[in-house]
Amino acid sequence: YFKVALFLGKSDSKTSLSSSRTYDLIYELYIISPPILISVFPQLEFKLKSTDESERMGSAFLGRFNDVSLSIRIKCVQHTMHFLLNHEEVTPDIIEVLKVRQHDPYEAVRFEVVTAIVSAAKRNFSIVAESEDLLNFVKERTMDKKFKIRKEAVNGLAFVYYRHIMQPLQIPGAVKKAVS
Repeated sequence: YFKVALFLGKSDSKTSLSSSRTYDLIYELYIISPPILISVFPQLEFKLKSTDESERMGSAFLGRFNDVSLSIRIKCVQHTMHFLLNHEEVTPDIIEVLKVRQHDPYEAVRFEVVTAIVSAAKRNFSIVAESEDLLNFVKERTMDKKFKIRKEAVNGLAFVYYRHIMQPLQIPGAVKKAVS
């Protein structure tokens, strides 16, 4: 029954179980006796893989941030500014990949991380100001071993501090925490 329900997406008309109830039943059976469902797991795994093309493309793009090629990682990081500015729904995912890339062994990637965050702050300050993580990434890069990266990070934090001094009432808590 489960193989047919999962693979074909059809439920048995005699039992009148909806597809959502099928998953609940699989869960309950797994709690009682996991070996019963050994033959169902491959179909369940297949069903869990996304069929939504845009979701798969988004995952593939985020995977390119860890690419072996340096130039691909640099291009991906350069485009993060546009995602931060124009696609708020993916901001948490972008923050996660930037967290990894800020510790990249190549200085060009680390420099682009700082540049992308600072450029996004200059275009729309509130996006970066509301994210304590992004501010901390820039703050951490002020201790980078390469002067070029340290300089960009310090200039970026100087911009944030300047905005904090000029408009103290409009500054989110994340900025206050970063500049204090």
